[in-house]
Amino acid sequence: MKKLSAGNLFWNQTIEPFACFNPLQNDLETDVLIIGGGMSGNLCAHEIAGRNHSVVVCEKDQLAMGSSSASSGILQYLNDEMLYRLIESIGEKKAVLFYQMCLDSMKDLINLSRKMEQYGGLMPRKGVFFASAKEDVPELDKEYKALSDHYFPVSYLDHAELMRIYGIDRPAALETSMNAEVNPYQFLQTLMKLNVSLGVQYYEKTGIKKVKTDKDQIIATTKNGNRIQAKYVVFATGCSVIYPELKKKMKVVNTYTFASSVSKRPLWQDHVLFPRHDLLIYFSA
Repeated sequence: MKKLSAGNLFWNQTIEPFACFNPLQNDLETDVLIIGGGMSGNLCAHEIAGRNHSVVVCEKDQLAMGSSSASSGILQYLNDEMLYRLIESIGEKKAVLFYQMCLDSMKDLINLSRKMEQYGGLMPRKGVFFASAKEDVPELDKEYKALSDHYFPVSYLDHAELMRIYGIDRPAALETSMNAEVNPYQFLQTLMKLNVSLGVQYYEKTGIKKVKTDKDQIIATTKNGNRIQAKYVVFATGCSVIYPELKKKMKVVNTYTFASSVSKRPLWQDHVLFPRHDLLIYFSA
C-alpha cells in the first residue's frame, strides 16, 4: 500500500463536502463496480451511469481525497514528453494519437464542467510554454512545428510579443488553448452530486479485499465480509495499490505540490498557465 499524500492538503479546505457516505453494510448487486473514489473513479461513474447502467463506487478511505486532492490543479493537453520527441520515440501515428486523446479529454472535461454548479471549480485558461534561454529556442521551434503540422491549438510568440502581452522577458514561447485550472476537490464534490442524481451509489470506508469471477459474474468481497455482485469491475485505485502484473513495469517516485497565499494583484495576463516540460516551471495565479 502506497501513501498518496502527506502534510496538509489544500483543496479539501476550500469547501465543505456535499455529503458523507456510509460504509457498505450489506450484500448487493450492480451492473458496474468501481473501486476507487478519486478523479478517475468518479469520471468513470459519470460516463457509465449516463448510459443507464447501475453503478456502485467503493472507496477504502474518504472520497475525493488521496492523490486527487493533492494535485496541482493544472490541466493541459501538452504532455511532459514534447510531441516532437514522442514522434521520434514511438512514431508519428502513435504520438499524434496520444496528443489528440489528451486534447479530446480536455474538451470533454470543460464540457462536463458546464453541467456543474459554479462549473465545478474549473476555469479554462491559456498556457504559455516559454524557452528559458536562447539555446532552448531550436527545441521550441521543433515543438511548434510538430504541434502546428498536426493542427493542435498553438501560436508562436517571439520575444517582442511575449513582452508585450505577458511582460515575460524570454526569447520565445508557445501559447496554447484548451488548458484549465481546477479545484479538484470542488470538482469531485460537484461531480459526485451530479452522479448521485444519475443513481450512482457511493460507499466510503469500504475497502475491497478480494475480487474473483464466478461464471459470468464478478464477486467482490469487502474487508468487512460483504459481497458485491457485478457484471463488470473498474479498478481506479491509482498508485495506492501496485498489482503484481505491474510491479516490474512501473516505479513510484515522489512528487510535490506547493500552495501559497493568493496575491492581491494579478501576477500576469489572464491568469495564464505556465506548463512545465524540462525547460519550464508551472505557475498559476
